[in-house]
Amino acid sequence: MLLTVTLLSLVALVLFGIGDYAIGRSGRNLSPHIVNFVLQLLLFFTVAPVALFFGMSMDGFDSLITVAIGIVFGLGFIWFIKAMARGPMGIAAPIVNSSAIVTLLVSLAFFGVSLSATAVFALMLVGVGAVLLTFTKDTFKGKFLYSKTAKLAAVAMIIHGVSFAFLTPIIERHEWYEVLFMMEFGMLIAAAVIMFGKFAKKTGELKILFTKQIMIAVVAGVITGLGSIIMFLAGGVDSNLVLPFVLTSASPLVTSLIAYFLDKERISLVNRIGAVVVVLGMVVLNL
Repeated sequence: MLLTVTLLSLVALVLFGIGDYAIGRSGRNLSPHIVNFVLQLLLFFTVAPVALFFGMSMDGFDSLITVAIGIVFGLGFIWFIKAMARGPMGIAAPIVNSSAIVTLLVSLAFFGVSLSATAVFALMLVGVGAVLLTFTKDTFKGKFLYSKTAKLAAVAMIIHGVSFAFLTPIIERHEWYEVLFMMEFGMLIAAAVIMFGKFAKKTGELKILFTKQIMIAVVAGVITGLGSIIMFLAGGVDSNLVLPFVLTSASPLVTSLIAYFLDKERISLVNRIGAVVVVLGMVVLNL
């Protein structure tokens, strides 16, 4: 059973890493609003068959709350795409994926969650890693490397972290596929409203949705959707999401590795150590 959970989690890890890279690449050539809409559309239709197959039993109130959280979470995706597109991905991905730290702090403030010694250590690791990610020789003078990317990624991290904090009580009451389906529905609503609002007077630009240029975003949506399903399936094998969350926390390293080989993305050794330290903090937090 443990081997099955581990293998499924590793598959999800790789899929998340590839998906994040594809999101960043598509965001370089297309409006982040268009990329977000295509991404959420594909994610929704990837997750929907699973939810409909198992059946939905979530009550109306929790459904509305989950959709609302999904809408907020979807807004964060705009900033995530901008950060990944601006790059380096090896900087943006670890920061965005540190959202669990924000979730922990919000849960501590609003839901009375206790802070363990392990959690404190994880917070310290992520803090140190974040500094190293943007470290330059002038850091002690108040200057940071890739500050624009880091700021964009931090906005996405905060929005995602806060969203997950308020989603946690709902996750505890319902099946994963119900929550995931309603979340994706909310994210799709947000993406559609933003995109069509943005291009209401520029409908000609939406023709790109029917061209080959959109294919990377399509691939990103399918891969990320499959990664989400496989991660939750791994947790369902023994009714425990701890191991899947721990292993998939390392997905930014996959993204960084792909960017290194395909885009020749170069960041300093100190910055790469920072990425590893941030990911290590996330792994420790999920233990």
